[in-house]
Amino acid sequence: MIERRRGYLRAENLPATVRRFRRESEPMTFNVGTSLAELQREATIRTLRATGGNHRRAAKILGISPNTLYNALAKYGVEPNRAGSKSDPLSKDFS
Repeated sequence: MIERRRGYLRAENLPATVRRFRRESEPMTFNVGTSLAELQREATIRTLRATGGNHRRAAKILGISPNTLYNALAKYGVEPNRAGSKSDPLSKDFS
């Protein structure tokens, strides 16, 4: 919560565009020795899930171009139109 002049700033005080995007309730954890490639794969899939499969938003959050995101998905063997959706078998790996 953030204090403001009159009371506290709550989620309902924020614009809808800000309220729509929430962080996952569980932080991303990993074991020591996990490869950077595996961490990037997991972060990519989780970000796509968080954006409802919106590639443009996911790329912006990840700080990469949409083309780089598509290339990463191809490298991971993920179909771009299914990535991050409930029908994507890889997205279940990180629930």
